Amino acid sequence: MGWNWRKQLQPALIVFVSKKTYESFVRVAEAERTTALLAKTKSVPHPNSTWWNRGIAQYEGRSGKEELQRILKSV
Repeated sequence: MGWNWRKQLQPALIVFVSKKTYESFVRVAEAERTTALLAKTKSVPHPNSTWWNRGIAQYEGRSGKEELQRILKSV
């Protein structure tokens, strides 16, 4: 009997620090109809990106780093 990740993993939050991996996850989650996980998912720019330290309108002027800190404090 194999390990069933759907029954084992029940995260409160999933944060991606890569837009590409976030978008890939969204595609798979939508295909498998795991919308509960999508509601718990956030994405911020990669730390090696210029947006990590630069304000972004999408985050109300916060940088990617500041947005990650805000997300983690809210949990």
